[in-house]
Amino acid sequence: MTLSLAAEYFLDRYSFDGAFGCELDEDPHGRLGGTVRKYVEPKDKVSFMREYCQANAIDPSQCVAVGDARADVPLFEAVGLAIAINATEPAKAAADVAIDTDDLRAVIPLVSDRLST
Repeated sequence: MTLSLAAEYFLDRYSFDGAFGCELDEDPHGRLGGTVRKYVEPKDKVSFMREYCQANAIDPSQCVAVGDARADVPLFEAVGLAIAINATEPAKAAADVAIDTDDLRAVIPLVSDRLST
């Protein structure tokens, strides 16, 4: 699972509309500890997506999910396009498309193809 720090970095860097991830404990001085305060469970990914969609009048069938593990399967089942990237076999089996690549930009043509149909 992605740490909230990484999710927030990409949120800011690429002007995404929303992000979340696992949270680490901090000491009173704001330094990160080694303990996970909040895990992200597979069902939490679906809840986040549905809440975001509801708040923004988006049908989940219009959403794309990109993932790599079994924990992404419930989200894959809840969106219109599921892309497994460098994924485990369970994720590949649940996805609409599975690719192996070192470049995340490889998903762009897949999303563009879906938008044009």
